[in-house]
Amino acid sequence: MWSTESIWFEISVVTVLIHLSHIFLGHFEERSSPWRKLFKYLVSLIIIILNSTRCGPVNAFCILQVSPTMIIATKGDMAYPS
Repeated sequence: MWSTESIWFEISVVTVLIHLSHIFLGHFEERSSPWRKLFKYLVSLIIIILNSTRCGPVNAFCILQVSPTMIIATKGDMAYPS
């Protein structure tokens, strides 16, 4: 049935997080080309897959937990300029 031990689970989580960030934070990247967005998605997917296969899924999910926090911290400052 469902197993979180497969690599497809990590791929789906990364894909969902990237798409949610494009929905909620996409207005900061209005002028970015679609190729750049695709490249950023593929690079982040490769990083998580390599990390998951070499260090285990727990380490990959720790990186996934830290990544959105860093994105919100950097992009959130642009939403409220001082």
